[in-house]
Amino acid sequence: MSMGVPLANKFEKSGMNMFLVSVASLDCKLYYILSFVYHFHLHFIFMLTQSKKRGLSLEEKREKMLQIFYDSQDFYLLKELEKLGPRKGVISQSVKDVVQSLVDDDLVSKDKIGTSVYFWSLPSCAGNQLRNVSKKLEAELESSNKRHVELVEQCESLKKGREDSDAREEALSELKAIEQKYNNLKEEMGQYADNDPATFEAMKEAVKVAHEAANRWTDNIFTLRQWCSNNFPQAKEQLEHLYNEVGITDDFDYIELPAITSFKQDSELFRACLLLNFEFEMETVRICLLTTIFALVTSLLLPSMNAQGPAAAPAPSNDGSAIDQGVAYVLMVVALALTYIIH
Repeated sequence: MSMGVPLANKFEKSGMNMFLVSVASLDCKLYYILSFVYHFHLHFIFMLTQSKKRGLSLEEKREKMLQIFYDSQDFYLLKELEKLGPRKGVISQSVKDVVQSLVDDDLVSKDKIGTSVYFWSLPSCAGNQLRNVSKKLEAELESSNKRHVELVEQCESLKKGREDSDAREEALSELKAIEQKYNNLKEEMGQYADNDPATFEAMKEAVKVAHEAANRWTDNIFTLRQWCSNNFPQAKEQLEHLYNEVGITDDFDYIELPAITSFKQDSELFRACLLLNFEFEMETVRICLLTTIFALVTSLLLPSMNAQGPAAAPAPSNDGSAIDQGVAYVLMVVALALTYIIH
């Protein structure tokens, strides 16, 4: 007889296997049940927490505040409403804005008595307001129905005589062809817009204005030149040199306007008119620039020369006159360069 652990027979082994399988299956089922209960509990707590955190919408707050007025049918101060609001779920900080929105919509009445402002709203007032709105909407509906009937009658009357027929189709095709021809002619006329007599007359007027402006500035240059000669005779040579540099020579005179009597659809004459107008405009710009040069020279260079006297010898100096002369010369060179570029 052997000593040790007794061995189980095959029936005992099969029973043990079935027992272990049953225990494992039961354990798995319990695990799934407990897991489901746990997650369901978490989800329920989460939804409950979120529902508590979610605030009321503006419309819900308005309904809550109106309910306070309707239930009590009393008069309230704003401070009293701020105390009653939280009882209905409306925080005190938003009570003022909610009540003001109700006042703006005429759902709550407001009046100042002494130094206090009272708010109130009665169910009868709300009913009257709703009845007024209903009457207004009914009047608009009736007006819209009348307008609809009128439009239907107008549509029926317009349909008369416009039934589909061969004659109508032919007339529509002819109308479409005429419209196409009109558009083509209009586009072709646009190509000859430069030869339009009205455009030519407007150009003649513009040339006249430019001519008068150019001669007006020419007269201004002559006047300024005479003024410089009278007030600064010691700078005559410098001024003459400046005049020659900028193109004011002995030939400089008023501009003569050529005679332009008629257009006669002559494109060459029209282009010449355009060129003449452009030259007048550029001449006006150049003369304006020359006037600026003279103003700079007379304000900076010539006063220093006048202070030295006609017999003073040119010598270097450390005072402000040398600086003024240098600035004047620099400005004059820049202005001359701009003049030549423009001209």
